[in-house]
Formats: sequence, structure tokens, C-alpha cells
Amino acid sequence: DKERQVHLRASAKTLPSKQVIFFRHCVRSTNRQVKGVDGFGFAENFTNRSLPNWQTPERWCTAQGAEMMEHTGKWLAQTRFPSITSKTLQMISDVMNRDATSANHLLQGLAKKNETYDFTVQFLPHLFHSFGHGRTLCTPNSSLVKKESAELLLSTTMPMGVGRLHEHMNTTRYREALRTLETFVGRGEAGPLEDLPVPSVSADGSVKLGGASVMRFFAQNLMYAFASGIPYTSATMEQRYSYVEWVYFYRKVLSQVPAKLAVQRACGILKVIDDLRSPLGPNMMYSGHDGDLDALALAFQLSWEAPPWPGTSPTPPGSALAFTVQPEEVKA
Repeated sequence: DKERQVHLRASAKTLPSKQVIFFRHCVRSTNRQVKGVDGFGFAENFTNRSLPNWQTPERWCTAQGAEMMEHTGKWLAQTRFPSITSKTLQMISDVMNRDATSANHLLQGLAKKNETYDFTVQFLPHLFHSFGHGRTLCTPNSSLVKKESAELLLSTTMPMGVGRLHEHMNTTRYREALRTLETFVGRGEAGPLEDLPVPSVSADGSVKLGGASVMRFFAQNLMYAFASGIPYTSATMEQRYSYVEWVYFYRKVLSQVPAKLAVQRACGILKVIDDLRSPLGPNMMYSGHDGDLDALALAFQLSWEAPPWPGTSPTPPGSALAFTVQPEEVKA
């Protein structure tokens, strides 16, 4: 009734703001798979030089990547969670090793020294993937996904001054970007990198990113190795940031497809919406993926900048979307 609603509102105003924070996992090692060039599917096809020595299994947190998550937890303890306990915080993670490691290191950073560590992690994989990885809660319309992906390829501007496909595309700069990359990583059996195909739509309607997918792969290696303190190539910091734009072009065209993203991350979106409905209840933290941040951006129509990372709404490893739930509004 109205009297009870007034009482709840008055009570809520006396409570600290509720936090809902959704993290992308740590800086991680990469695998060797490269998609997008017919006949060549592995990193060794495009380089004759050593790949980074990650000293960890594929797609796991690097040692320094895990440490950064712990430092982030310490920073949260000093800023957003000065008096957090296991009773006032709930941590939910995907089941992949990099997500679990990130969740545990965040909690280790939040834990106070000389006190018993009693935080726990709840693993709910369906919140992060409704299909794939052995799960099929629901699946997207594959024809619609192909159609939207092809449309995004034509409408998305390629980085480094290359421009849009078929619309005054600067093929000279495209070749220059591949040629410069070759000075860092060398040349493999696929031949000169500058001869790799431009992005295209194949006969069956699927997108092939060609040389752009190769730049995306090595851009991750360039940046993740640097962040992990692992020597890899002579690329400058400016060059590493420049090439990392190809990661976001790749994701925009193949991963941020609304018909795919909305279905794949539907359970997680709904769970966060439920978290945000009331200022009451525990603070929430999630350890997931860049795709989860993309899905939340899509659902809530959010965008952001995170310099020096380039592009619109970048999702660097260890980054997060943080929501503050107040009685009258939610801030992101």
C-alpha cells in the first residue's frame, strides 16, 4: 500500500548505494587459431618468429594479468567497497578458468588483511552463454545473424585510415598496415601479409575478414604480451594501440551482431536488470567476457570512451561496467 511504499523509500535513502559491477576477465594468453583466410588457420601460417611465451595454458590469465585483477580488488576496497563483507557482496562467474581466476583475485584484493577470507564465487555459466560451450538454452536465427554481420561489414569504418569497404576504401593504407605488421612478426607460409585478401562476404552470405583477422590476432598478442610484461616484437606503444583497433573492428562485425548477441547473453542481461530493479539486496559483481559488456551496452544503449584504448566502447581486459543503484535512479 501507499504507506508501506513511503516507508520503503525512506528506508532506502538511509542505505548506502548498491553496486552492480560486471567485469571482463583478466589479461590472458591467446590460442593459435586465426579465422578468416581460406587455407590458413593458425598463427604459424603468418609468422616465422616466435609467439609470446605466455607461461600459462591457452586463454588463461597470465601471471601479471591475475595480479592486476587483485590490484583492482584492492582499489575497489578503497573506493566503492570500504566496508564490504561476504554478507553484502555476491560474486558470480562463468566457469572458464580465466573468469574463475579473475573472480578469485578480485575477491582476494577486496579481502582485508589479517581477516578470515570467506568470500565465495557462484558459477552460473548460463548467464554468460545461452548457447555454445555445451549449452543450448536457446539459439539465434543463423540467417539473420549472417545478414546483420554482412550489413555491419559494409557500414563499419575500418581503422588506421582504411575506411569503409567498397566506399572509397583506402586499399593503400590497408596494405601498409599489413606490411608494417610484417616488420614485427615476419612472414609465414601464407606469403606476404600485404597480399592477404580484403574483408568480403562469401557466396553463402558469411563474412570473411581476410587480412583484417590476421591484424586482429597479432594485435591481441602485441597488447596482451606488453600488459603481461612478456617481451614480444619491437612495436612501440603507439603502434600497439593503433593495431588494437582491428580487435574492435573484428568484434563489431562478427561478435556484436544484435541477432546473435541479444540471444547469446539474454540470461545475463535479464539477471542484471533484476539486480538494478531495487536498491535493496547485496552488491553484485560478475566475472565474464567482453561480449557481456557489449550485450549490456546494447540493452541499455550505453557507449563510452576509455583512453588510451581507441574506438567506441572498448572493453580492455579487466575493464568493467559499474552501475550504482539509488532510490530514484541508476547510474552507469
